[in-house]
Amino acid sequence: MVVARNAAEALVHLHCVERIDILFSDVMMPGGMNGSQLAVEAQRLRPGLKVLLTSGYVANLEEGQVIGRGDVPVLNKPYRRDELANSLRVVLGGKRP
Repeated sequence: MVVARNAAEALVHLHCVERIDILFSDVMMPGGMNGSQLAVEAQRLRPGLKVLLTSGYVANLEEGQVIGRGDVPVLNKPYRRDELANSLRVVLGGKRP
């Protein structure tokens, strides 16, 4: 697992780390770039990169709806560990249990 404190740090990792299976980010982040913007830039750098966003500010969105551009699923906060695991499995191409 690679951890970044903000979008700029995440982009450095995307440039340097050989293998990243999925980008999991909050929509709200410090440093001037939000998670939706990070997702767009990350997928520009690594086409096909799987992305899952989370936010407590989109509670009115239904599961799988998109924030901003692209087809980025959103996991609403608060979530349980099993909900996170299921969302990660789905985004990575697995099946729901």
